[in-house]
Amino acid sequence: MKRIMLAAAAFAALSAASASAQTYRTYRCSNSTALRVIFNDERGTATVVPFGRPSIRLTRASSAGVGFRYTRNDSHELSGNREEVRWRAGSATWTCRRVGS
Repeated sequence: MKRIMLAAAAFAALSAASASAQTYRTYRCSNSTALRVIFNDERGTATVVPFGRPSIRLTRASSAGVGFRYTRNDSHELSGNREEVRWRAGSATWTCRRVGS
């Protein structure tokens, strides 16, 4: 029984460590859609989950000034800070503000 509890505790500790590397944020965009973003600082990625659409993984890119910038080829870009972002998909661009805590 002790072995099972020890294994469960070790698994929980490893799960908590990997989850802490990710930050989940929800934004409301200027076109009234919800945009969910999972930031993974260790991997240098941001996974964008537009409501009702497949997720899109972006890679950290250099940014001019304060804030961050993530891109996927020339087709998608997420830039800004954790409170307000600019989301570009193709030629369409929206400003999105963080909602919730």
